[in-house]
Amino acid sequence: MVDEDKEIKKRIKQFQADIFNKAISSQEMVWRYIVFDQPFIFRDSQDLFFEFKKEIARHYNIRPSCVNIAGSSKLGFSISPEKIWKHITADSDIDAVIIDPYLFDEYWKKILEYYNPDNITPLTQEENDNYSEIRKYFFKGRLRLDLVKPGIPGMESYIEITKKTYNKYDNRKVSIGFFRSEDLFEHYHVLNINNIRKKYGE
Repeated sequence: MVDEDKEIKKRIKQFQADIFNKAISSQEMVWRYIVFDQPFIFRDSQDLFFEFKKEIARHYNIRPSCVNIAGSSKLGFSISPEKIWKHITADSDIDAVIIDPYLFDEYWKKILEYYNPDNITPLTQEENDNYSEIRKYFFKGRLRLDLVKPGIPGMESYIEITKKTYNKYDNRKVSIGFFRSEDLFEHYHVLNINNIRKKYGE
């Protein structure tokens, strides 16, 4: 654990040096750290990372290249606004990402059908709050099914794969976010990099 903390601190130091380097664009930061870099949790096993991608890809009948990892499981630390620089912990999820327009549209359609029914039955306050949280990410290009209210029809495939992968990889829970395109995936993270530079830069 001590060695892991040292490694994460080293990674944070390098990340901070790059993110506050004006010669490195936000787009390049995303390419370097989010798109191409080996995930922290699989740093010692390229084969295990491939098995992870392959299992999710086969489940959804997509290419392994459509599956990636983000969040602290990718970097070893968080860059989300609420948990900036926080080290990955034993309780941290593996934040998997699927980039596929068909899956994105299919899941979004199911969510719309549930939260916008044709009948006149109003949503409860809890459902309204839940839908607002989903939309907050949707308008940044990301579909988070882990936020969807349990029991919504059409979520069975998502539930199945998250159960199959639970504690299988690095003894962690797996959550999956969906993006419609690589451009939207990268744009989502570019926005976050820009916000960090604006808030913490000199």
